Amino acid sequence: METTTHGWTILDRDAGVLERQYRFGKNGTARCFVARMGDGKLVAVSPACELSEDAAADLTEFGELGAIVAPNGFHHLGIHQWRERFPGVSVYAPGPAIARIAKKSDTAGEIRPLSELAAKTGDDLRIHEVGEGKAGETWVWAKTGSGHAYFASDLLSDLEKMPPFPISMLFRLMKSGTGYRVFNLALTFMVADKKKTLRDFRADLESHPATLVVPAHGRIQTQDTVQADTLAAIDAAL
Repeated sequence: METTTHGWTILDRDAGVLERQYRFGKNGTARCFVARMGDGKLVAVSPACELSEDAAADLTEFGELGAIVAPNGFHHLGIHQWRERFPGVSVYAPGPAIARIAKKSDTAGEIRPLSELAAKTGDDLRIHEVGEGKAGETWVWAKTGSGHAYFASDLLSDLEKMPPFPISMLFRLMKSGTGYRVFNLALTFMVADKKKTLRDFRADLESHPATLVVPAHGRIQTQDTVQADTLAAIDAAL
């Protein structure tokens, strides 16, 4: 895939869809997803930590940043840095995430309800909020030239190796681990009804088939069978 000078992977240039892997904590990695809204501005979901001025400047080629989204109550560590890079841009999150982020972060600042962003996204971008649970959750799809690029947040993962002990024990107990699968452990802490959330996600995939899936954690799914593989991963967890 094509990349920008300072490390963004361009998933679809015309649609302004990009992603960037970032590090957090000692060994954690996650992904930030960017897409163009209906008003022509960009939205960044899961704002990346370690965002340099040069990496932020790379985005100007694709449009002006118009919104920052914390997809759940855990993906908030980069918010303060993004506010510094893009002053005046509002931050949004699902309802349950707002309270958690306010409790966990002294630097996140004001966070607006994700529902307020709906009027700006347009027909070629959908940000689906799961508003029930302790931390909330979000998935996103953006229409591209080849189909739909999804940001699955913490609904799905494709980890190459297990985390170190004792966290690995929790992964195994919650049927989470390596390979492309539903991230059961994460959903336990985020949504009130995991099966309903997965059924809703599956229905959205049926209506808007995926040609590419970006999990928040793990490898990007670009294989020709990505739609079938994603449905199979969901069905295995239902």
